[in-house]
Amino acid sequence: AEFDCAGFCNGPFVEDCNGECNGSAVVDECGICGGDGTSCSDTGGDDGSELGGYPPEWDTDGDGLFDDITGYQYSNSLTSQITMDGTDIGSSGDMFAAFVDGELRGIAPEYSVTFGPNSGSTFFLILIYSNVSSGETVEFKFYDAETDLVYNINETYVFVADDPQGDLFTPLVFTTGDVDESYGT
Repeated sequence: AEFDCAGFCNGPFVEDCNGECNGSAVVDECGICGGDGTSCSDTGGDDGSELGGYPPEWDTDGDGLFDDITGYQYSNSLTSQITMDGTDIGSSGDMFAAFVDGELRGIAPEYSVTFGPNSGSTFFLILIYSNVSSGETVEFKFYDAETDLVYNINETYVFVADDPQGDLFTPLVFTTGDVDESYGT
């Protein structure tokens, strides 16, 4: 017999892409868990070089979509908050990206928390992909739409499949490091 995420034998409940039992979040056509399908549209600068508000280098084939999402066997979700000097710096248009050895493995737009103790904060509900069930070191970058800068994130994460981390009450807190000058932002 198999148990569903709520503990019922042969029950009907499954986890959504955020790892929430019987949740409603799905991966949109842009590869964003809980996204609305707009993050991969051409909403960038006047010349259209920034697709969906993130650096064009993050889209290796230039199609405006998260590349090769179906090419991965495993995933895990992180509910994250980005801070600078202890202050929540997420805002409209920002993006949080996960990389393994320089390869984009997940990307998330901002998510405005509207309830609970973090109401008014901006989080990032990122789904990270891998072809190994655990052990890969994930590095992160943060695109700040207000300053048009990409920041390296100080913390890393060792990937473990199907082990959601953080939630809207207790997110994983990441801190910005230095500006990544390799991006043409």
